[in-house]
Amino acid sequence: MTPSVLAKADPLLADKFNSASSQEVVKVVLALIDPGASSDHVHATTATEYRIALTNRRRHQIALVHTETIKSLKLLHLNPKGGQVTTTVIVEGPIAAVEEALKLPGVRSASLDCEFELIRPLK
Repeated sequence: MTPSVLAKADPLLADKFNSASSQEVVKVVLALIDPGASSDHVHATTATEYRIALTNRRRHQIALVHTETIKSLKLLHLNPKGGQVTTTVIVEGPIAAVEEALKLPGVRSASLDCEFELIRPLK
């Protein structure tokens, strides 16, 4: 594994790359590159219209930037979920395919999806 690929993985995922067989199935949260904010003004007469217009504009911006990345993730059989409004995508598949996904220029970072325990606040 190249250092540039490993640099995109969080410590838990990096450990998993070292210990798992190439066909072990993992679930990973991928952060894709952010297309940035648009400076276009949104014209709306109500708060609801404004929110809808902003959401639609964000969907369009993300689609323009991430269409090829999402297609590539599908070709790797990682079944991407999400990524329509945010730049976060959940993928699940063999760890070897996740390693290939980290080579994509549209992928900024990756974190192994795992359960964690919440700590109850002290009273």
